[in-house]
Amino acid sequence: MIARNTIVGNTATEHGGGILCHMSYAIITENLVSDNSAIESGGGIHCEHGSVRLEGNVIAGNSGVNVGGGICSYYGTPTLRGNTIHYNSADRYGGGAYFVESTPTVEHNMIGGNIAGVSGGGIYCEKSSLTSLNNAIVENQAGVQGAGMIVKESTVSLGNWTVSRNSAPGGGVCCLDSSMTVLNSILWDNSSFEVMADNSWLGITYSLVEGGYEGVGNIHDDPMFVTGPLGEYYLDPDSLCIDAGSQSADDAGLWYRTTQADGTPDTGALDMGFHYPIP
Repeated sequence: MIARNTIVGNTATEHGGGILCHMSYAIITENLVSDNSAIESGGGIHCEHGSVRLEGNVIAGNSGVNVGGGICSYYGTPTLRGNTIHYNSADRYGGGAYFVESTPTVEHNMIGGNIAGVSGGGIYCEKSSLTSLNNAIVENQAGVQGAGMIVKESTVSLGNWTVSRNSAPGGGVCCLDSSMTVLNSILWDNSSFEVMADNSWLGITYSLVEGGYEGVGNIHDDPMFVTGPLGEYYLDPDSLCIDAGSQSADDAGLWYRTTQADGTPDTGALDMGFHYPIP
């Protein structure tokens, strides 16, 4: 276990500027991994093979000269839960996180302000199977496409995501040669377009998509974001996203979290979008 450490200002000539895991089942929890760099991949953390758990970490300001500024995973089954991944950068792909031939589980993370020179400002996912619940992908940038996320030759399931204010000439979320389901999510105020699919199957239901998207339960009105104690993506009490999800908050496993700035837990019908922890 790697727990409650400060890992700052290191440089790797190849992989894993802050932490390198190879064929590992390490638990990496409650660390500050900041301002590290790697020439090839994984400026903050590089995981290859194995099944690494990353929980409650702050991964910030790291850089991958090639790919994976914050986190890089090859051929593994990583779990990312409750991390803050922000202000990382990669010259090419995956400013925040980079997954290739992996099976990641991604839950309850805040992924924001990351930059990729080409694509995948927040997340780059290729030849992978990604399952996720309750993530905020916000204010990321990419030089070409997929500012929030790009998916290639992958199968992806997104539930209760907020994808907003990401910026790239080629839009917020790009799905290429892949299958993606989006449920109970908010895609709003991303540059160029919210979501696109090329040679892919894309199913969006019970979600808010700016400009509209055909699907059961979808809406397209302003989500009415407000600032609260932990960020800028809480919902105004009058938001149409409240109680508009496909199931109950209890069944979704989000009853102990909130979309409200006053910290009121989500009860009854599920709210769309990212749920913050209650302070």
